[in-house]
Amino acid sequence: MAHAARVRGLIGLIQRGDARGPRALQAMFERVAAVTEIPPNGRKSIIVDDVPALLVRVGNAFFAVEDVCSHDGQPLTDGSVADGAITCPRHGAKFDLK
Repeated sequence: MAHAARVRGLIGLIQRGDARGPRALQAMFERVAAVTEIPPNGRKSIIVDDVPALLVRVGNAFFAVEDVCSHDGQPLTDGSVADGAITCPRHGAKFDLK
């Protein structure tokens, strides 16, 4: 999943600090939602580059996952979230949010 690799790479840049400065780093991101749009333990479905994605807030931590179960293409939107994972509502497969 190229999107996941890109996100991990950007997180690595943030954690290390990027010599290009915060403005250059901001240019690498696309705003998809405001923090206030996702209440604690809430979620928001979005589309990024024609790919369905799901933003999930657990307490004050935010996660983004592709909103598709790899088993049969079922959206994960209505799946339960517990112990750092989202569960497919159709067949129960769990996907790590981290």
